[in-house]
Amino acid sequence: MTPLLLAAAIASSLAGDRALQLLERDHVNIPEQITTCARRDPNALQDALQVRQISENPNLLLLTVFYDGCVCFAQNCPYWVFRVNRSAATKVLEGVGVDVKVIRGGNGVPDIDEVAHESAMLKNEVLYAYRNGSYQPSGAWRLRGRVSGGEDRKPVSVPVRFAPGASSARLFGTIGFEWGDVYTFHAFAGQTVEISTVQTEQTTLVGLHRGSRNEVLMSGRPVRLAVTGTYTITVDPAMDNGNYDSTYAFTLFIH
Repeated sequence: MTPLLLAAAIASSLAGDRALQLLERDHVNIPEQITTCARRDPNALQDALQVRQISENPNLLLLTVFYDGCVCFAQNCPYWVFRVNRSAATKVLEGVGVDVKVIRGGNGVPDIDEVAHESAMLKNEVLYAYRNGSYQPSGAWRLRGRVSGGEDRKPVSVPVRFAPGASSARLFGTIGFEWGDVYTFHAFAGQTVEISTVQTEQTTLVGLHRGSRNEVLMSGRPVRLAVTGTYTITVDPAMDNGNYDSTYAFTLFIH
């Protein structure tokens, strides 16, 4: 496969067979799937392949294959972004989703917004920004469908912000089944973590995690940290209450 495959493709787009060859070469996750699908029904796969120029400087092409018959799974379909110049076609992003949007802002290179199904009611959204020659995640959220219509949205994780000179922060939110909250913070070996002034509508589990360490935080019971690094706190309901959400609040201390 020549690196000149996509040269001069900006104006004329890609011929389906040549684009599929490129995807077979550079589809990192499951390259054999592209090959299998192309052999099974090459015309259908080529017809499903869409090529769109999203930037001129740098020259970027967005390729999507929304073809449920073979390459998609759980409604999520693959997509790719390639940077094209006179001598090479370089993949700068690869992912799967039910929806891929090009978000334009100002005169810069557009962002890519990916939404993928996690389950029938839950989706994951990731925003990618173009930095140093490739697309990097710049934000991530979870989406939950409502029975009445519409969606709830929350960040995948929230960094804990302590006020200048403070060693505590008040954390609060709304949680439900498979709809918990996640916080991250940096701490040093020898410090202790503790929660207090807990207010909940239902029994709530507050967990502390780093690597293989997983333990429950309980009010008034400090936990000493063994290593320096980033820790995660999860907040989840103790049981499945169906569509019922509940609120919580507690104060996190680091000494």
